Amino acid sequence: MNGLRMVSPLVIVMALGYFLRRRGMLEGDVTFRMNRLLFYVALPAWLFRSILRAGAAPMDHLHLFTACHVGFFLVPALAWLLALPFREPRERLGVSVLSAVRSNNIFMGVPAIGLALGEPGLEALSLFLGLSFVGYHMISIGWAQLALSGELTLRALKEMGRGVIRNPLVQASAAGMGLSLLGVKALPQELDVTLKIVGDVASGLALITLGASLRPERFWRGLRHSWRDVSVKLVLHPLAVWALFRVWPVAPLMEQVVVIVAAMPVAVNTFVVAEGMGMDAPHTAELIAVSTVLSVGTLPLWMGVLGMG
Repeated sequence: MNGLRMVSPLVIVMALGYFLRRRGMLEGDVTFRMNRLLFYVALPAWLFRSILRAGAAPMDHLHLFTACHVGFFLVPALAWLLALPFREPRERLGVSVLSAVRSNNIFMGVPAIGLALGEPGLEALSLFLGLSFVGYHMISIGWAQLALSGELTLRALKEMGRGVIRNPLVQASAAGMGLSLLGVKALPQELDVTLKIVGDVASGLALITLGASLRPERFWRGLRHSWRDVSVKLVLHPLAVWALFRVWPVAPLMEQVVVIVAAMPVAVNTFVVAEGMGMDAPHTAELIAVSTVLSVGTLPLWMGVLGMG
């Protein structure tokens, strides 16, 4: 019940975004511009400030770094194995592998963790993101390329690397980690407050734009096509992360944060990646929508399992 109470504000704000779109206030171009504002300004500001404050040196958090990256390698491989009996086209197999670990850890994860665990949870989330962002992108895209073409070419690796380097969230993570490693623990007050004001925009705006992108009327059709991939994302991925923390233990708060992030629906930007790589983009869109709707029910269950009362 407590988990449901924690999730219900997220649902209400997403419902607001859906209602505003239906009323014509958040049509395509407006939502696109809001997403760009989030992706290039608000979220990088929040991420940079949070990572700097948390301190994100990989060697200081070796268990967290190891468990996360083993998961990035393991879960897509399991998704591939589960897909083999269905003999689907490589374009759809690539989506199954790509989406297995690509959680909506920003647009939905940030507000969810902030609501459930407050500022300490957000600091733990920023630490996780700082340590895992590059591996998360590189490994998931590398697995997808392998599933799609049967080989991982040097050209594909170079394009993947360029895309990751240009990602403003990766850049913000790297900048925060770099300053932290240089011994910078805090920013000048004026700059810190400025970044906090800009970053605080992220949570509510992210949920509104996510809600505006949903098409609940297509839910049942999408569920028939994507139930296996949704099960991997909402059940197998967080279960694998929880199991890996039995091997490489971390602090209880960090374990809660990372498992809940793993239980998040498929990231919205997975559609952009799938389309750019020539995979099954319509199936990706269905997968994002269905996993987002179903996560409203599965997230409270995981919160209960993790004792987040």
